[in-house]
Amino acid sequence: MFQKQLTGRVLLIGVCGAIALSAAPARAERLGDERACVTAFRKAKEHEGAGKLQESKDQLMSCAQAPCSSFIRQQCSSKYNQLESDTPSVVLIVTDASGSPRGDVQVRMDGELFAQQLDGRALAVDPGMHEFSFAADGVVFATQKIMIVQGQRNRFITALLRTGGGRSKRMVAEAPAEKPAKRVAKADEEESESSPAAKKSTAKTVAAMVDTKTNEEEETKTEEAPKKSGSVLPYLFTGLGVASLGAGAALTYWGIKDNDRMKTECAPNCLPATVQHVKQLYLASDIALGVGVAALAAAYWTHVMNRHAEEKGTEEALRVGVAPTNSGGFASVSGTF
Repeated sequence: MFQKQLTGRVLLIGVCGAIALSAAPARAERLGDERACVTAFRKAKEHEGAGKLQESKDQLMSCAQAPCSSFIRQQCSSKYNQLESDTPSVVLIVTDASGSPRGDVQVRMDGELFAQQLDGRALAVDPGMHEFSFAADGVVFATQKIMIVQGQRNRFITALLRTGGGRSKRMVAEAPAEKPAKRVAKADEEESESSPAAKKSTAKTVAAMVDTKTNEEEETKTEEAPKKSGSVLPYLFTGLGVASLGAGAALTYWGIKDNDRMKTECAPNCLPATVQHVKQLYLASDIALGVGVAALAAAYWTHVMNRHAEEKGTEEALRVGVAPTNSGGFASVSGTF
């Protein structure tokens, strides 16, 4: 009996040991996978801090797979979706001199191949300053340094391929158009190079024309400024008056409504706070009505003053002149009508 029990215990211990030995490699493998997942997540965070969003997404994709635990997979998936929306993209477009798009163009970014040919699709790129070089038939014809902003999607980067294979710039600045006075002076100078006296006379004439035009513009602005500033005040005061009267009417309505409710519900034993509330509504309505009446009065006063100023300015603008002549005299009336 004892021998049978001992044999059974030895068999049981052997079976348990075999199960433990067979499960040990699987457990070690799971621990190794978990460490690899955690390491991938940490590297993804480091790449994100360095602005390398593409490499960060690759690490997050690896730790979002099945061998990792559910917690790590959730963290990696969430972070991957965030970086996917933050990763900028560019659309490369090259046109020739006739405006037709070209696809047989090779593009390098920071010295590395970025696009073998152009097909109009958006290409993901890390944020930061990048240098794009465009080449056709092995010849670089355009180079651009562009700041790519994180989260900016489908940014257009264009280049011009000129006929002849020469280098081209993205933008060609046009010479600014000369002012009429400068063109007149330049033409007169070219025509009168052999005559110093004529050159000086032309320069003086042009300078006088420019000064006269400048003085006329300044006088016009000076005359129009008071009229514009004065004509706005009546409208401002009118708007303020109407708004204040409306607010006063609303406050009066609320005060009467609360006062009637107080009479029916708690009079004569109403709380002091309730009575004070009604008094404040009436006081605010009185103030608003007073401001409204004052604003309307100010609007009427400024309107009258503006009309008076305009009429006075018109009267002062009229000037009468009398000049003697051989046959008697000559009278003239001048001014602004």
